[in-house]
Amino acid sequence: MNIHSNEIIQFLDENFNEKKCYELSRKCNFIERSSSKLKGYDFIKMMIIPTEGLFTDSLKGLCKRLEHFNSEAILSSQALCKRINDISSCLLMKAIFQNILIEINDRITKISKEIVDGLSGISRVLIEDSTVIQLNEVLEKFYKGTNRGGKGSKSQVKIDVIHDLKDGSTIDARLFRGNEPDQSLSLRILNFAKTGDLIIRDLGYFVLKSFKELSENGAYFLSRVKASTNFFLNKEDIKPLDLGLYLKKNLQKNSKFIEIKGYIGKEKVPARLIIY
Repeated sequence: MNIHSNEIIQFLDENFNEKKCYELSRKCNFIERSSSKLKGYDFIKMMIIPTEGLFTDSLKGLCKRLEHFNSEAILSSQALCKRINDISSCLLMKAIFQNILIEINDRITKISKEIVDGLSGISRVLIEDSTVIQLNEVLEKFYKGTNRGGKGSKSQVKIDVIHDLKDGSTIDARLFRGNEPDQSLSLRILNFAKTGDLIIRDLGYFVLKSFKELSENGAYFLSRVKASTNFFLNKEDIKPLDLGLYLKKNLQKNSKFIEIKGYIGKEKVPARLIIY
């Protein structure tokens, strides 16, 4: 997802104006007097607005960016480093992050509620996805990255989140090494899925063992299917279905999709294959 600087500034202005950021700054002891030239609002923008990435930005570069937001906030690299590493700065950024998560969650919940309310017989709608954040290479020992052939990064952290769309709650969030593949995290959902739940994940989590156990536990799953996956019309079939030939015979001329009930993979997991 690409987010432009002006979009984040607009988001800040709409939800975290200067007054609110000032109140949070005082609460976190980031500023102790109103005459301080370094404002919480400017510090927050300096820290979160996308650039090439804070992991590569020099302190001097951050000082220039801060001065761009507030011409009176002129700090040396050493002074800014001290402020960034102060506990009050940590508390302030944590408070902003919490507020942003609450705001985004409220928006998502409002949209998703209209969708999931129409799903009869579904207890919860659990979505699982991950994102990777690049770290300074000195952290490679703890969070190894996907640096292969000069591409990627030496140090990355992967955040894997399981979220309930129906009530807007985060079920679980874990940190992993950046080079940890999503497939290896596929079975994590089994610790949380219950009978009647619908699990939605992208192709990265496609593991037939996971689908088999979800199905046996009375949960449902929705996923794209790997092109190499065999599909069987009947559980006792030995030879997989020739999808190309099947579609040629059964797909109506004006139809945009076709639904086939059967079984996927050698595990013969019951599934509905929808091709469109």
